[in-house]
Amino acid sequence: RMKTPRDISVLLWTILMLLASLATAVGAQPADVKEWRPVTREEQAQTASKIDPEANAEILFADTYIEDEFRKIEFYRYTRIKVFNERGAQEQGSVEIPYDNKEQVTEISARTIKPDGEIVLFDPQEIRDRDLIKVGKRQRRMKSFAMPAVVPGAILEFRWRTVVKGNNLVAERALPLQFELPSQRIRYRYRPIKYM
Repeated sequence: RMKTPRDISVLLWTILMLLASLATAVGAQPADVKEWRPVTREEQAQTASKIDPEANAEILFADTYIEDEFRKIEFYRYTRIKVFNERGAQEQGSVEIPYDNKEQVTEISARTIKPDGEIVLFDPQEIRDRDLIKVGKRQRRMKSFAMPAVVPGAILEFRWRTVVKGNNLVAERALPLQFELPSQRIRYRYRPIKYM
């Protein structure tokens, strides 16, 4: 029999869902969040924001890989920022990671790639941890550190892992799609609990 438009749309939808499932299965590996990625020539040569020509700095990418497990969820975050001028260097010279008493922030690493290609790693001993607010059993804290050798034209990279314990964790966590800086790419990848 001849295929109707509805049959074709169902077939296309099925193929799309299979491709999406395959892409999730193949792409949902945290290795590219746990290791530094190569910097491209285009990123090194960029002198102004592609999104806002007036911006002092721009997020080249902000990737988050989410691994869901029973009563625990892990977030692997990796951000790369390009600094365009002196003001951008001052504004992006430090990183702040807020967290609460359900969260554990670990595996913090950061580096600066200077315009000449020299890589300067940050010193983990420079991480500061302080209280922001405490109400009853709820507590909000912040880890912060200074990025090394930040100058106009530099690329800044930082990564960290957040482990959260408890139930209904995905529903509780906000996943921002808008940041203070213009952003070329924001990506979230999610691996659900295995038996689901």
